[in-house]
Amino acid sequence: MNAVHIKYGRWKYMAVTRDDFSGWPETAGLVKLTAKAVAEWFTSGWICRYDSPKEPTVDGGPEFGKDLKDAVKKAGSRIRGTTPHYPESQGMVERVHKQLKNASVKMCGESGGKWKKYLPLVTLAYRISTKRTTGFSPFELQFGQLPLLPIDIETKTFLPVEWHRISTTEELLEARAKKLEGKEEMRRKEAEKLKK
Repeated sequence: MNAVHIKYGRWKYMAVTRDDFSGWPETAGLVKLTAKAVAEWFTSGWICRYDSPKEPTVDGGPEFGKDLKDAVKKAGSRIRGTTPHYPESQGMVERVHKQLKNASVKMCGESGGKWKKYLPLVTLAYRISTKRTTGFSPFELQFGQLPLLPIDIETKTFLPVEWHRISTTEELLEARAKKLEGKEEMRRKEAEKLKK
């Protein structure tokens, strides 16, 4: 778990926590970086969704103080601290929050002021991106399936196929052929839009 300062807008800090196994991140924008604010966010954004982690790792900064330690202890865990202001001790979460911060600010254009508005979208993009180290996205490792996004339905990709109902090669070929047949219709519609 970590937090990073963002100099744009009212929301000055981005809090990030990441599951080391799946790489699944949870993020939030914070106005103030206090142990109380971090504890409230971690309780609602992680513990209430996924249960208490065995041993969350934080650096020794004041934002990870008594309020957070008490909240984690109440959930049946204990915090493992690392050296404050030593990014190498939390390498993975440091890389993740840098990527999320930069992408959120870039989505805003020059001003960067509304980065918090884009944080959920950027977090989702991270969650569904395949990671070179595992060959899977954090979403796949967390939920055991590929994400189904609106674009998959609109463009009739193979993702909406009910794979659990397919048990033979013939059924697989039929399902894929039906999807491919739909792609021709989609291409025709897109070509018509371009002509306008």
